[in-house]
Amino acid sequence: MSVSDGTRRRRSAPAPPSGWDMLGDVTPEEFVEVIRMLTVDRAAEETVRVLRTPPGRQPRSTTVRRSEWFNSLGEADRQMVAEVAREAAFMSAFDPAPSWTARRLSITTMAG
Repeated sequence: MSVSDGTRRRRSAPAPPSGWDMLGDVTPEEFVEVIRMLTVDRAAEETVRVLRTPPGRQPRSTTVRRSEWFNSLGEADRQMVAEVAREAAFMSAFDPAPSWTARRLSITTMAG
């Protein structure tokens, strides 16, 4: 942005997304917990919800087939599928290079 005297002025940074300030000052552990709740938990819950009851008037045939299979399972097997959905969601969010032994996420902050 130019000013009338010919100098350039830096634009201010855009405002953070609405609701971002609700986090306030959080620790890295608290931040990870929020991300886990917003991503991992929701993804796993939504996966199981779609398996139970496919959304829409005409869900895709693959979705219907999976739903029929899921609903034919016993309760213990449906619980196992829900655990697999949760594990897959966790790995997609926090473990891009799968490692069955490492379960620790580290966040490093840089002081400005």
